[in-house]
Amino acid sequence: KAVEDFDKAIELNKSFVEAYFQRGNALFSLDLKWQAVESYDRAIELNPTYAEAYNNRSNAYSSLGDKRRAIAGYDRAIELDPENPEPYYNRAVAYSFLGEKGKAIEDYNRALELNRLFFEAYYLRGNTYLAIGDKLKALKDFDKAIELNPTYARAYFDRGNLYVVLGDHRQAIENYDKVISFHPKGAEVYYRRGCSRLALGELE
Repeated sequence: KAVEDFDKAIELNKSFVEAYFQRGNALFSLDLKWQAVESYDRAIELNPTYAEAYNNRSNAYSSLGDKRRAIAGYDRAIELDPENPEPYYNRAVAYSFLGEKGKAIEDYNRALELNRLFFEAYYLRGNTYLAIGDKLKALKDFDKAIELNPTYARAYFDRGNLYVVLGDHRQAIENYDKVISFHPKGAEVYYRRGCSRLALGELE
């Protein structure tokens, strides 16, 4: 229904920048990524300095697998609005996917300088540190993500897995307990907790 309303707004005003932008957002949410790109394209044609449109179009490109084109768009969004943490965060995700972990960490750092409450950035920076073997920095970032969002199940799960690697099965179990309290039907977390209990000799 939202798309229909944006279509009507555009039919009545072919230069309605916000209508193209919001239609792009709606299409993206409907998983119609290429159509979203086309709508963002039109918003950018009408307003070439629309930083958020570059950012959101890049999110669509990234979802479509074109990380390099996404990064180019994030570059432009940052150029236009360098105090917004979102394009740094999104560019970091793209860099990390491409294996460019150093660049990803730099962008997560910048996003966190701009928004110290950005718990997703702490979480994904933690995973990036983990990917390059820096377990202690990863643990610190998982801790911070959980401090900022105490119901962040993904962070508890990954922190539990990291404690397993560190040999602390008791702490791992505590984290898996938290995940189960939020998502009691997840098979993987029961399996992981079972492995830690087996390692501790807790068989029954």
